[in-house]
Amino acid sequence: MNLAPADVTNFKPSDKPSEGQVTTALSSNGAAFTISIQPGEAPWPGIKLLPANGFFDLSAYGYVEAHVTNPNSEPLTINLRADNYQHGTYWVGEFTKIASGQSGIIRTYFTKPADGFRTDKINEILMYSGTKATSPVSIQVDSLVAGGKPGDKAPVVPADIRTIPQGGVIYAAGTSVDQTQLAGKGNGGMSFQDGLLKGILPATAGVDAVCIFRPSVGAWNLRDFLEVRVSLKNTSASPITPQIRLDSTYGPTDTIAATAPVPPGGEVEIVVPFIPLKSWHATAQDATAAPSSANKLEGSGNAFLSNSTLDIAISALPARSDRSLVVTSIKADVPPVPPMPDWIGQRPPVEGDWVRTFNEEFTDSTLDDAKWNNTGDNWTDKITHYSKDNVIVGNGQAILRYEKKTGFHNDDPKTYETDYVTGYLDTWDKFFQRYGYFECKMKMPTAPGMWPAFWLMPDRAGPERKGIRGSTADGGMELDIAEFLTIWGPYRYNIAMHWDGYAKDHKSTGSKVYFQPDKDGYITAGLLWTPGLAVYYANGREVLRYESPRISSVPEYIIFTYPSGGWDNNHLDPQNHQLPSDWIVKYVRVWQRKDLASSVDSVNISAPAK
Repeated sequence: MNLAPADVTNFKPSDKPSEGQVTTALSSNGAAFTISIQPGEAPWPGIKLLPANGFFDLSAYGYVEAHVTNPNSEPLTINLRADNYQHGTYWVGEFTKIASGQSGIIRTYFTKPADGFRTDKINEILMYSGTKATSPVSIQVDSLVAGGKPGDKAPVVPADIRTIPQGGVIYAAGTSVDQTQLAGKGNGGMSFQDGLLKGILPATAGVDAVCIFRPSVGAWNLRDFLEVRVSLKNTSASPITPQIRLDSTYGPTDTIAATAPVPPGGEVEIVVPFIPLKSWHATAQDATAAPSSANKLEGSGNAFLSNSTLDIAISALPARSDRSLVVTSIKADVPPVPPMPDWIGQRPPVEGDWVRTFNEEFTDSTLDDAKWNNTGDNWTDKITHYSKDNVIVGNGQAILRYEKKTGFHNDDPKTYETDYVTGYLDTWDKFFQRYGYFECKMKMPTAPGMWPAFWLMPDRAGPERKGIRGSTADGGMELDIAEFLTIWGPYRYNIAMHWDGYAKDHKSTGSKVYFQPDKDGYITAGLLWTPGLAVYYANGREVLRYESPRISSVPEYIIFTYPSGGWDNNHLDPQNHQLPSDWIVKYVRVWQRKDLASSVDSVNISAPAK
């Protein structure tokens, strides 16, 4: 099926650009058209192609494909996306980078997200540049077609393959090794000879030289682990101090050295944790400045992605001497559960005159309507509705349940209907507080595609639910205390802060964090929030700190959302074999420091005596 310009009745800008920023023109024979983009504020400027009547029905095909030419003097990233109407916009998309003067193909498969895309109701096809235009840009579209057959999948790209090591064993003595697994940098290198995995760092090797051991294809997926243990033997003539790091597609772990030099013939085990040695810490001197990598203090946090581990990099000191070693084993592991600090659940992590202002233990058999709402807007996925029946309260816990079940959003027949349902909680208009310590104990779900989040949003006093009252501008902030995608495995979640809206002025900062659940599988996530400071905790350990005059200065309310999807290819299992999926919340507790309390809080406490 050809979806050339003659098949559409209208072109519209794809992303609210300024007046005249995006225009289109047909070629003289009508076989191609050009998208012209002028400098402007649109983040992803381009066009929407609309069907003549209602929808494009592409249920007989497997993908949509564009042949495009880049007539510009610089390389250009071009995106191709298809949206379908299913109680909102749900989409599939792909992009490619094309060199100046070259042509290329972008192919977007309908099966890519694997959860709910409707090929019979595609209401628009979008083509747009990957960045805001700072100079004039053109995209020549030579053809736009639908092809393939239903169910076609995108070809597997070798670099995208992820291998989960059985039992965590990445390498064991006596295991055969493919030569593609061996590499080195800076004149260092690995070899596999006589059944031994050897690392060589000659005296000529620079200080950055490493011996590299990697999977035969793609990367390792170590999502089910929290550390890697490497055992090796010094085969040098002199003592050496081995050191090891793990590299990932996004960045490395800390480099971990042996605690003491290893004598010739000596053996050592080095443990490389995914949890950084120093938690993520950043400052922003300018309250209006967008954060950047320059904000992050050197040596804090790390960028390591356990589910995309590229290699184990081995080096040794002293440099500029002949160093050799034999690796006897490499194993991913989970350390013993550390003891929990005694303050967790009892008080905030720092000293002060604290008063508990919110306490929810879920001991009643019904939800406390004085504290909670279980209806609201779904800002995230478009295939899930909320129902009060999917918040199950009692026995000291609240269960938010995600399942495949057709129904109306918020149990209201006047709203839209979807095939998946979930639970929702917030304290809008019932509890809100500026500053304090917010803590929740919970057990995360494990089914594919889940996206639970415990977070705060502004709730300024006032009669209106929308507008300035809930805005993240003017001192407001979205504070994501724990945002979890099940694709990351049981030991990682995300922390983020967003402010100044979600359009062109949007700013954000934050990081992923690794954590270890307690012996019963629970994580206690907390936020210490004071003027100019936000400090986040996971089971009593500080994991992220952000200091800035732009930290939220308005009251915030509590939200629990549990949709599907998110990002990072976190999709539902198309067969739904692991649904229903439960997210268990044991308690929610909030404290206020007396000297920070004020009339903007929903719970007023007495100020300290002067």
